[in-house]
Amino acid sequence: MSSLPPVLEYLIHDVLVDEDGLTTKRMFGGYGIYYHGKMFAGIMLDELHIKATTPELKEEFESVGAKQFTYTFKNTGKTTTMPYWRLPDEILEDREALKGWCEKSWNH
Repeated sequence: MSSLPPVLEYLIHDVLVDEDGLTTKRMFGGYGIYYHGKMFAGIMLDELHIKATTPELKEEFESVGAKQFTYTFKNTGKTTTMPYWRLPDEILEDREALKGWCEKSWNH
């Protein structure tokens, strides 16, 4: 039995099963997901978020209704946005579409 979150199991074993060079690392209560050493996604608050590192990719995420990850610091109450995006459920549930978004992220 795996101790990985279900969304990470799905990503690694169903969506990106044929990809070499995938690694994960526990961080900040979630996971970083790497392709050949480059972090392209993360599991934050038990949800998959894909990284957008360019303005063009950010626009693509916005155009499909993805939501940017924001975090509120408990000690200060300040909120910060991060360059990670949660895709709509219809994309997350479509293995080929999700794989395409992962590839966009690690290719930028």
